[in-house]
Amino acid sequence: MSMLHVKEKFINVVTSIRNPALLEERYLEQSLSYPMALVRRNFIYEEAAATRGQNEISITDVSLRIGQEKMLDCVSMDFLPKKKYLILGNEDSGVDVLLGILTKRIQSYEGTVSVKEKNLKRISRNRLSGELSLISEDIPVLEGDYYRNVVLSKNCDPETVRENLGRVGLLTKEEGDYRMERNEFTAEERKRISVARALMNHSSILILDGTAGSEKNESDYELEELILNMREMTVLSISHKLTKSLMEKYDRIFIMEKGSIVEEGSFSELLLNNDHFYKSYVSSET
Repeated sequence: MSMLHVKEKFINVVTSIRNPALLEERYLEQSLSYPMALVRRNFIYEEAAATRGQNEISITDVSLRIGQEKMLDCVSMDFLPKKKYLILGNEDSGVDVLLGILTKRIQSYEGTVSVKEKNLKRISRNRLSGELSLISEDIPVLEGDYYRNVVLSKNCDPETVRENLGRVGLLTKEEGDYRMERNEFTAEERKRISVARALMNHSSILILDGTAGSEKNESDYELEELILNMREMTVLSISHKLTKSLMEKYDRIFIMEKGSIVEEGSFSELLLNNDHFYKSYVSSET
């Protein structure tokens, strides 16, 4: 029996029941007439090979030391397309440094960061902006209206601009409202403008900067929920604060302390672990 036929038969047997762990290896070995250890080894290897190269962002053994202080210590994470991730930690955890690396503000690190399988250090800022957009209240804005701040200097289809302004909640009143002249924008408006820019740029990755500013208010939660509901986007939310009402919407949560990942998993998995995340979450509830 060829390895391909063994694999096909193995997949058919495994997928025929709900819990593959209930299968007895002896039964599989007899039914396949092939050494089980070899089947398992080849199946796992080929499954891993099939998914290799699909990460939107890969962070591999990234470390950073400033003087004697270790800011990051062999941090590794993979982010799959269209999934939603939360990276959580306090001011000394290293999440701010990680944000600086992903946005190319920090480049003196060891290890490798790849975006769409390309080394981040070899990607220009202009090219990176086409793949990745930062959602922040600190983005630069122009005097004028929403429309000018979204299109910037590009020629854009007005209907597409209006559609994206409406999608991020900046076009909710009468048709001409988005062209209202102004000199200043609120922190919330800046964030929504940055999301609209990302939509116009067809960016596939959004990094939500939750490390700055005051305590989150209702509009912040509304915007975060809006972003998490964008199925076409890969979302990395980097924050010092627990987003309690939205945590279940994240596919995976990473907890960082002192430059290292100390725990990771889904919201329900982390609660069941009764470890770092559970203690922080429960203590913040009481």
